[in-house]
Amino acid sequence: MLNLKSEFENNGYIIVKNFILSNNFLQISNSLNREIENTLNNSNIKKFGGYQIGNINVNPGKYGKLIWDILIENKLDNLVEKILDKKINNYFIQPAGNLSLPKKGSQNFHTDGNFNSSMYLISVATSNIDENCGPTEIVKNSHKKDIPYWKFLFKKKKKEKILLKEGDLIIRKHSLWHRGTKNNSNNPRFLLTYLLFDKDKDLVNNQFNNSEHIKLYDNFFPGTIKG
Repeated sequence: MLNLKSEFENNGYIIVKNFILSNNFLQISNSLNREIENTLNNSNIKKFGGYQIGNINVNPGKYGKLIWDILIENKLDNLVEKILDKKINNYFIQPAGNLSLPKKGSQNFHTDGNFNSSMYLISVATSNIDENCGPTEIVKNSHKKDIPYWKFLFKKKKKEKILLKEGDLIIRKHSLWHRGTKNNSNNPRFLLTYLLFDKDKDLVNNQFNNSEHIKLYDNFFPGTIKG
């Protein structure tokens, strides 16, 4: 576990292989993936900001809480405390997700919010994510220093695509530079993510959505002509 903590601090992320592989998780993941496909087929996805580049955001609805409960049953709280030195109850948890559309282009490299913010992201693969279906690409050691985008462009980069099997877990720092790569497959690629914020007086309760259905929404850009 000390190696995981050291790896996280040095690289800005860690991957835990085969974190959950229960039949219950696999069944819930299958249901989630089917609903994502149905939602896409019944939505005008061109209206969402991020469609042109091929990445839109997803509110996982009831599946966020169902899979979170399985993660906790598998001692995610112990893992988080050992890596981040803080109990998971001290974080505000918000479920989210990213959908990479088939045959669409790569994102620009970016970070998730202001450098001085305190946020971590826990992602769990609900299906296999290989080289062909738009895996996330990260820049190792890029989380330690606040630099403007133009300096990042000229910076020497040690890049790695994050390939995952169903049930694998990745924890990363929000300030790690990363991007979604081109999805060359014929199917959408989804990655379920939980955002961990330090609790304060304005963030008291976890925002798990009890809605039966998932929802799609804008990624980065508004759904307007300018966006």
